[in-house]
Amino acid sequence: MPYETFLEEIKQRENPAIIKTTRDYCLEEEAFATTDRDFIEFKSSIWWQLLKILWGFIWIVTLYQFYLSSRNKGMRLLGYAIAGFLFAGVLVKAIREWLDRSTDFTIQIDHLGITVAGNFFYWADISETAILYKRGRKYLLIANNATKPYKTVDLLKFTTYNITAFPLVLSEYIEFFKPRQ
Repeated sequence: MPYETFLEEIKQRENPAIIKTTRDYCLEEEAFATTDRDFIEFKSSIWWQLLKILWGFIWIVTLYQFYLSSRNKGMRLLGYAIAGFLFAGVLVKAIREWLDRSTDFTIQIDHLGITVAGNFFYWADISETAILYKRGRKYLLIANNATKPYKTVDLLKFTTYNITAFPLVLSEYIEFFKPRQ
């Protein structure tokens, strides 16, 4: 699949979205990974999810304290109700995130190809890789010559020391291990 056709097809299917090929992403950020290892492996992390849940609880406690400090009984009762609903909502989200095993997998990149959740893609079968930003989520797209036009991999539970930098780090290693054409 030619480079321009790949980007246009994905923009049409995933509209509205921002898409950057891993090559363009690395060139734009002037970031290039090097390693002496034969492969690199990324494991999904529950810590980012727990951090988001903790952030939700902090907001609930702050709101609760605001209403608790009110002298009006009606405001206090409203504060109890809102804090209770928010707490229940965050708790349900936390349980769903914890039990959702579809996003618990590893991504391994080596000189032969990419392995995602046990599915291996040879570099010879991959026509392009890209990062898709859609509705606040990040996805790795693998355009495979053999099957569907592309495979989408949710990067929600993957983090690095810099939470927003994971797509760039992933792109750097994809471009490092991808054979030069």
